[in-house]
Amino acid sequence: MQRFSIKDIEALTGIKQHTLRIWEQRYNLPQPKRTTTNIRYYDDADLKLMLNVSMLNRFGVKISKITKLTEQEIERMVLAYMEKDQSDTVLTESLTNAMLQLDEMAFEKILSKNILQHGLEKTMLEVIFPF
Repeated sequence: MQRFSIKDIEALTGIKQHTLRIWEQRYNLPQPKRTTTNIRYYDDADLKLMLNVSMLNRFGVKISKITKLTEQEIERMVLAYMEKDQSDTVLTESLTNAMLQLDEMAFEKILSKNILQHGLEKTMLEVIFPF
């Protein structure tokens, strides 16, 4: 299990540290662990959840609605949005999610589908390199 700082979560999800702290106060999301010196840290499950929350939020789902969903419902919504939207940002986030879950089949499926739709060169330049 890896430990991520709030700065790491910001870099990986695109959610600002200030916003993460506000969401923690208002909605109890995310629920960071704390070191003995009271510094926030997050684990793999927290990162996965926040990647999903970030993606739903970018699709226009309000955080107040997201926080009422279970983790399974959040994952189902993310999968539904990923099927609809094949933008480079969504593909990169989908690859990151598959990587964190160590889901080799999902990772290969996402890459293969994009290569078939857009070709190898575009996939390399717009998806793999940013990833």
